[in-house]
Amino acid sequence: MATNRKIFINTVAGGATRILGLAIAFVTTPVMIVTLGDQGFGLFTLIGALTAYAGLLDFGIGPGLVRHYSEYTERGEPLAVRQVTTFSIVFYAVLFLVVAGPLYAVAPALCDLLGLPAEMRDTAVASIMLMFGWFILSSLGGVFGSRLVSLHRMDVVSVIALVGQILYAALVILVLPIYPTVTAAILFNVGQVLFTALVMLALVIRADGNPVSNPFRIPGALVKKLLSFGGWMQINQFAAIVSLELDKLIIGRYLGVAAVTPYQIGNRLATLNRLIPLQFLSAIVPAATSIAIRARGPELEAFYVRMNRYLMVMTLAITGFVVADANRLVLAWIGREYAEAVFVIIALSISFAVNNLTGGGTTIVRSAGMPRYETYYALVSTGLNVVLTLAAAPYFGLVGIIGATIVANVIGSVYFLVLFGRLFDFPLWRSLLSWLIPLVAVTVASILAVKGVHAVFPPQADAGRWVHLGWLIIEGSLFMLVFVPGLFVARFCTEEETALASRFLAGFRRTIRI
Repeated sequence: MATNRKIFINTVAGGATRILGLAIAFVTTPVMIVTLGDQGFGLFTLIGALTAYAGLLDFGIGPGLVRHYSEYTERGEPLAVRQVTTFSIVFYAVLFLVVAGPLYAVAPALCDLLGLPAEMRDTAVASIMLMFGWFILSSLGGVFGSRLVSLHRMDVVSVIALVGQILYAALVILVLPIYPTVTAAILFNVGQVLFTALVMLALVIRADGNPVSNPFRIPGALVKKLLSFGGWMQINQFAAIVSLELDKLIIGRYLGVAAVTPYQIGNRLATLNRLIPLQFLSAIVPAATSIAIRARGPELEAFYVRMNRYLMVMTLAITGFVVADANRLVLAWIGREYAEAVFVIIALSISFAVNNLTGGGTTIVRSAGMPRYETYYALVSTGLNVVLTLAAAPYFGLVGIIGATIVANVIGSVYFLVLFGRLFDFPLWRSLLSWLIPLVAVTVASILAVKGVHAVFPPQADAGRWVHLGWLIIEGSLFMLVFVPGLFVARFCTEEETALASRFLAGFRRTIRI
């Protein structure tokens, strides 16, 4: 199977699975909010945000696994593949044994730091420990999932994850109303990740045979390589976690636990523009590793431009529609208005879209074994985010918190794009701006088309979720009817892509006539 076809299949399968997962969240989130209440759901969200910081304990091992597996598979070194798996499993097992006790001891202090009410402390402590168990199981499952992804089987990993999500949704819908507690909701997460980890382990055994080696015979050079690469990835991961989770913690601290709920609603919808685009980047890592190892100059630049163009088409198609229809998305999903959530959706959607511009570059520097350049940009963004958010939160509330995140994100992204262009000698106009400007223009035109419908038929809060869902389908279709032809009118598409589209339309017309 050709590499491009593998990437396409993995992206489509992974994207479709994530969309189905989003549909599951569409059903389960309102159930959880109603069952747990704003305060309970806010606590569940805060514990999840805290657990994200547990990822800092893995020294960047997890984020680099696909890259290492791909490299050793490319070089035909199956023993090294097994040694990577063995080291990772032992590492996470030791991590659990070392951290579980101290974490239990400091959990009450974490509750005080978050300003949680006294009546929620016992639940919060139990939830923190359960979420740490979930993190360890998820990390072990990630080892096996990374091995499958390195074999271009992201489609299989995505399907397994979807089945796990369906299992989780069934538990939320059927069991959570009977046991309406935060700890029960977290236990459902633990069960989901245990199921997916075991299934992926079985598939790795089927693909590789015995997936592990003697842990006492792992070469020191390999361990050093994993930890060295992981050290840079650790800093990147820390920066990503702070950027994604800091706002929730600060909102909980300054505005109250219940205020986290509208933020989380808005944040969930804003991250739609990372759903399929980041799936595409994950699918392309094995191919990017192969190209980055052997290619430089025009070939690598062509790969970078092509990757970034496709990434941003997906990003702005989603961003534009979410920005245009933010209020209706909330009404269709939750069933009532959340003014704060709409503000969060629009602001963070634009911020995340800018951040996605760095996706092609960060994939290449990781694949080339140079993650430090991503680290420089991550530190700039995170440092600015922490300083500006803490300064703005007490005086400007939610607006200040979101505004600080946007400013930090934009400055950091621009810094990386300039740094990356100089590092590989890719001129910014030729590799980025020449195609991005017409793409943004097409996106704005598509947004205005949807806003035109709103001017005539404004969303009514009491219309009902299914009515709003119907309007979303209509307005989404209108958006794409402007967006897709606009790409050709604005001459965004290459001659090859235009010819491919013409052949597709010709084949479609023949099919219709038949």
